[in-house]
Amino acid sequence: MRRTRATGRRGAQSIAAATVLATGLLLMVFKIRADSEPGAIPLALVLIGIAWLLAARWRRPPETADDARTPPG
Repeated sequence: MRRTRATGRRGAQSIAAATVLATGLLLMVFKIRADSEPGAIPLALVLIGIAWLLAARWRRPPETADDARTPPG
């Protein structure tokens, strides 16, 4: 499968969303251990990361779109 510019951008968005999600989870763990409550900013980062990751996955085109145009063989 060829990798187009749009596919690379969507992959980068998935990586960025996963980074935001991981940062939020890490901050939430540290905040819970320190104050026994999660805090608003880590919770917001987790929710934004999840929503962004789902949106990036949902907008991705099907993997077989290029394969349907090329003849077999």
